[in-house]
Amino acid sequence: HRVVVLGEPGSGKTQEFRHQVDELRKHGKDAFFIRLDQLISESLESSLGRHETKLLRGWMRSREKAVFLLDSVDESKLRYQKDFLTALDRFGDGIRGRLAQARVVVSSRISEWRHETDALEMMSRLPVPPTDHPTDDRPKDLLIVKLVPLDKARVRLFAQAKGVDDPEAFFQELDAAHAWPFSRRPFDVLALIKYWRRHGAFGSLRDLIELDLEEKLRETDDRAKLDPLGKEQARAGAMALAAAVAFCRSLDFAVPDDRTIADEDAMDAAECLPEDWPPNHLSLIHISEPTRQYCQSRMPSSA
Repeated sequence: HRVVVLGEPGSGKTQEFRHQVDELRKHGKDAFFIRLDQLISESLESSLGRHETKLLRGWMRSREKAVFLLDSVDESKLRYQKDFLTALDRFGDGIRGRLAQARVVVSSRISEWRHETDALEMMSRLPVPPTDHPTDDRPKDLLIVKLVPLDKARVRLFAQAKGVDDPEAFFQELDAAHAWPFSRRPFDVLALIKYWRRHGAFGSLRDLIELDLEEKLRETDDRAKLDPLGKEQARAGAMALAAAVAFCRSLDFAVPDDRTIADEDAMDAAECLPEDWPPNHLSLIHISEPTRQYCQSRMPSSA
């Protein structure tokens, strides 16, 4: 009834949501794509626009079920955490009394979803009404899933769709440079394609890590305007955390919202960053998988 889809920036959450709406409508089902950040200051109908509002009103008069894909939690939290709750309230108000017929799917960056707090708030604002289903047959009230990385076959499909020159040479170079771990998201593949077109090769592991770091520290244009971290400060923070990973031989950082369930050995990011690091710049620390694999391969076997 309620689903949360988590994914890294650039993993294609928004595109997938839009695609799912198209697919559901092709099969005669009611489905709506809604931007949570617009619901902060607008009503549901206002955020949808004229055509989509007409479809929404048609569904409201029917007894059919509908799927609502709400994108994205992180965008709604850009200014204030509580804006996400405002957006949920406006959505609930917009489908007055039809929660039982609404399947709600929400997307979020992994770093912005608070597994305890946000889940509780979402279910309290968009509760699943009781049904006559037997307990064993009743769908889960809340399901949280995570997008898996692209596999080689999907990297190939994506790269070919983007018009890579001499795709076989591109894939052979990925093999030769052991660069597949750096192609886990569509965003990563685009960066590799850009690098390939410029250099015709991927260079050393150091070059790949540098490229990966540069891309992951760079925000999208819209979010960059509100990002308090400059490029150099972001890099300095990443280096401090990387040093903590290497010297403490731990790959886990505690998340404030999950302290009650976090691994006891998880590190506190605030204690790993420089003393002059602004407290309001702290957020969930997410180590990319290529970096995690690289660190693991360099750790002593006894660690």
